[in-house]
Amino acid sequence: MNDRVIRWKTNGNRRAPIVHGGPNLSIDGHISAVLLRVVDQLLIWQDRARERAHLRDLSDHMMKDLGLSRADIDQEAGKPFWQR
Repeated sequence: MNDRVIRWKTNGNRRAPIVHGGPNLSIDGHISAVLLRVVDQLLIWQDRARERAHLRDLSDHMMKDLGLSRADIDQEAGKPFWQR
């Protein structure tokens, strides 16, 4: 029986898996933890790309309400998905 418990630790915008269950973590546990971190990072990148795409679609009225200019939007939306 597997007694390990995987929980998520949040640090700002990042989440990392924390594996509980003793110091003798098997290679399968390490691989699982790494895979969870990879999937989590991919989801963060996907969200970031989606949010930047939504920024491009803001109307002038919405930008004004947010206190942003088209240049601000273009600068943020032009960043690659992996860049904060």
